[in-house]
Amino acid sequence: MTANVDTLYRLASTQVRDRQHDLAATTLSSLLMLAPRHAGARLLQAGIDLRQDRYRSAHAQVLAVSAHPPAEATTEYELFQRLRAFNEHALMIESAQRLLSLKPLDIGLQMQVASSLSGIGAPELAVRVWERMQSREPRHVATLLTEGYLATNQGEFDRAERALEAAIARESRLAMAHWLLARLRTQTPASNHVERLRRVLADRSLTPQDRMQIGFALHKELHDLGDFPAAWDALSAACTLKRQVTPYDEPAMMALFDALETAPSRSSSSTRSHADATPIFIVGMHRSGTTLLERMLGRHPQVVDCGETYRFTAQLREAADHQCKGVVDARIVQLASRFAFDAIARGYLESCRWRLRDGATHYTEKLPSNFLIIGLIKQALPEARILHMRRDPMDTCLSNLRELFSDACAYSYEQGELGRYYRRYERLMAHWHRCFPGEILDVRYEDLVANPGVEARRVLEYCGLPWRDDVIDVAGHGGAVTTASAVQVRSPIHRRSVGAWRAYEAQLAPLREILEA
Repeated sequence: MTANVDTLYRLASTQVRDRQHDLAATTLSSLLMLAPRHAGARLLQAGIDLRQDRYRSAHAQVLAVSAHPPAEATTEYELFQRLRAFNEHALMIESAQRLLSLKPLDIGLQMQVASSLSGIGAPELAVRVWERMQSREPRHVATLLTEGYLATNQGEFDRAERALEAAIARESRLAMAHWLLARLRTQTPASNHVERLRRVLADRSLTPQDRMQIGFALHKELHDLGDFPAAWDALSAACTLKRQVTPYDEPAMMALFDALETAPSRSSSSTRSHADATPIFIVGMHRSGTTLLERMLGRHPQVVDCGETYRFTAQLREAADHQCKGVVDARIVQLASRFAFDAIARGYLESCRWRLRDGATHYTEKLPSNFLIIGLIKQALPEARILHMRRDPMDTCLSNLRELFSDACAYSYEQGELGRYYRRYERLMAHWHRCFPGEILDVRYEDLVANPGVEARRVLEYCGLPWRDDVIDVAGHGGAVTTASAVQVRSPIHRRSVGAWRAYEAQLAPLREILEA
């Protein structure tokens, strides 16, 4: 029977590779009749289910594998990645722990595991994965790059710099290392990497992806040095490259805003979803100060700062049996009237439970783009606190232009697209305020950095938390930060970013015209 199973698995793998998904599903069905716990077969089937938009079936296949995990490292890694796709963070940790007991993966795959663990709030386990990498291949560029990334998230900037420089010494065109290094510090005339970055960019063999990443690094360093014309040229070139490789369907995005604004929105008839702790959703545009606000809240002993997750969206996907891109899409909005919001609430709260600690009464969910789904959040979690971070539109949009996001914020690399998106964001937030009067607290970034004590008291009162003097000491908060603000929020609260757009006032004229129309 083993020979038959192996033959069927090889056949199914070939069919999936050749995109013969219906044939592969038939093959896998036969295989699973012979070997119901075959991990590889179930993971292949999960992939087919996702491609055919059967979210629940795919999720069930992955959970079945997790309940009877494989004893082979490559398959366990595949399980880890599938769990990540379903935001099963607690099970990801269990999977990573099993990986540490198995034969070591390829060094590049271990880097992916460490990075993912850091991103979901498991920095200690991420370090254990890196330590395994370091013990076997201490000078490998992946080991050094992982150390630099993890050290940056932990605020160990000197260590991060040493690791990244060592990686660049071994591979001079390592774009990720150059980009991370540029972000570590404010560059000065006496200490910067501008000429090295320019030399690397002159290499015609660079891939567009590498050229784009190094271009963002060069922009950052020139900006720090106050050479704003050259900084803008570098940014424009990098944004153009990023936009070429990042699809953005603006009409579809505008249609989604329309659907959200016209969909029925109501508060839940329940007063509480029986949560162990109260969720605090911090929303707004990216780069509006959401990380700073979460870091302040995270200083409070009753608050667990959970960072950016898609846990609520994962419950919407389950309810809709549909895999959306981003936090929501038109299909989910269309189906929302049929959702069992009590089940969504239970699923969400259960997915957060692993992060809670003794004494915690609140926890944060700081995914800025959750502003899109405030209506759905309030239907499922009426007790949730919604903090809306606002910042000067020009400063916000410039900061978005200057940030190299991964696969999010596809609208942020061209002034016209960015400006129009921002206008619709403002309109949607006004809509949510009308739907839920008094249930959303606006927090202005400029007020927060000018009078942190006053604003922090207002935020804590709204959240039902007692005052703590140390919440404004964000520089003393030693927790990991994995967002774009990982470096900035390690500093004491300051006002240096207020009015930053004026350095590029002439270049930003098209954006300003849209925002002021």
